[in-house]
Amino acid sequence: MPVVLCNCGDCNMRRSLLVWLVAAHGLLISAATQSWSAYAFTSIADSSGAFLDFNTPSVNSSGQVAFRASLDNGGGGVYRGQGGALTTIAETGSTYQGFQYQTPGIDANGNVAFTAVRRPEGGGGEGVFIGNGPSTTIHILTPTTTAPQPGDFAGAAAVVMNDEGTPAFAGAFVGPPLQGIRAGLYVGTALVANDFGAFASFADSLGRGLDVNNHNAVVFKAARDDNSSGIFVVGAGGLATIADTSSGDFASFNFSVPAINDAGDIIFWAEPQPFVDALFTSSAAGGGQPLVFLDGSGPFAHFGKSPAINNLGQIAFDAFLDGTGVGNGIFTGMDPSSDAVVFYGDPLFNSSLATATVSNQSINEAGQIAFHYVLANGLSGIGLATPLPQGDSADFDGDQDVDGADLLIWQRGVAAGTGSAATGDANGDHDVNGQDLAIWKQQFGQANLAAPVPEPAAWWGALSMGLWAAAAARRERCA
Repeated sequence: MPVVLCNCGDCNMRRSLLVWLVAAHGLLISAATQSWSAYAFTSIADSSGAFLDFNTPSVNSSGQVAFRASLDNGGGGVYRGQGGALTTIAETGSTYQGFQYQTPGIDANGNVAFTAVRRPEGGGGEGVFIGNGPSTTIHILTPTTTAPQPGDFAGAAAVVMNDEGTPAFAGAFVGPPLQGIRAGLYVGTALVANDFGAFASFADSLGRGLDVNNHNAVVFKAARDDNSSGIFVVGAGGLATIADTSSGDFASFNFSVPAINDAGDIIFWAEPQPFVDALFTSSAAGGGQPLVFLDGSGPFAHFGKSPAINNLGQIAFDAFLDGTGVGNGIFTGMDPSSDAVVFYGDPLFNSSLATATVSNQSINEAGQIAFHYVLANGLSGIGLATPLPQGDSADFDGDQDVDGADLLIWQRGVAAGTGSAATGDANGDHDVNGQDLAIWKQQFGQANLAAPVPEPAAWWGALSMGLWAAAAARRERCA
């Protein structure tokens, strides 16, 4: 199904339907697990002290935030924080000369992966490192300094890391005789893709452009030898193309940084037409053209190039709105009025927001969103937005009252231990336990409660069939 659409009335209507259906699918997945009305904001670090500037951060399942920053004294470092005192992972000094590229990765235990250039007395070379503090840093790969052989590691770009502690990164290695340095893609220390075939390079000029899930599947941006580019995924099922410019459906993926979750759901930025940008969703399992999640036909004007997705299907992205002129914000869905986390002019950290950006590793399963911000007073920093629950509901069957039928649902759900609002989770913590039973007791007999959102799988399949039928009709009309 071509993504570039014509401008006839029927096609515009179907495009709006497409955007609404895909967005509604994602929003219902989110709503079925938690409902949020507001966020609490924590400043992790700012430029009022020793820090000069920051790159976009990453966040793990515990709400620990990792980021790279430059210092007022001309140095820089990699840090971790959660509010309160920061942990220095590594700083410039006798070992490190500098830190490369953008967002460091962080796993569930707070280990932080980063790329750095070491001084000669520190071992030399540009490598990939993982640390939990300045005295616990280990190196994953560093260049061979004497008599390098074909296949030896030669350098790295930006690194990401999954919850299990496995890093992935675009790197370089020594090629066969007379072939110089070659480009490759690594998961841990294993080279999983290289430029001997159709690929010319991986990631972008800033070293960004990839993500890895807990199954070690890597989604990445790459350029091909034929000057086309695209979004690809490599994992246990081999290499697959998600989207590329050679199909004619996409014009550019410049600086696109895709994200992937454990289900293989992918979100990425692209230009379906020159100077027209949009966010797309797809699946590593294949089976169909990527779908438009959001484009400029609605309230949004332009999108950040690093959208994020968590294992619950919730997303986070930064974007500009139509007609606002300056300033942007962070959003979790297609409705700026209800899905804005923070936007230009909103009060934030004793000032107001000027700009905010996220990385493709900026949202965790609790819905917390780590972001880089600039305030109207000139300060910049790293923030963490934590969602606040709207309220508890024991109306598990969605019939607007709490009665014996809901108790039966809880009894079935408690045997499994984990679940959603539709299986007995009243407080949105993804567990079905005694806390949910206590809420049922408190609400027993009450009516007209906000019902939990039903699981979307059944009706989404039916709507998807209708969507593809509409797309086929549009192809015939626009041919």
